[in-house]
Amino acid sequence: MKPTEAGFDGKKGIFLIPPCEEFPDGTLYQLLRGKNKPSKSYNFCNQLVWYTPEGKDATLLYANREGKFFRLDFIPVDKPFD
Repeated sequence: MKPTEAGFDGKKGIFLIPPCEEFPDGTLYQLLRGKNKPSKSYNFCNQLVWYTPEGKDATLLYANREGKFFRLDFIPVDKPFD
């Protein structure tokens, strides 16, 4: 599924509950986002990018440690913890 079909909106960010004393109630992580293709001059190593090209569906991308991009898809599951 596309991220928006699953109800994901990268503009709102991702809520994280890190195991640390500084953020006992969690924190909201804002994704890098934009309408233009990610620039090769920026190091996107190990990051999520919310790519929203004009006139097309938004895409959630992940850049690995080498900077190679992957499109993340959403797959519904019935029992995620079994």
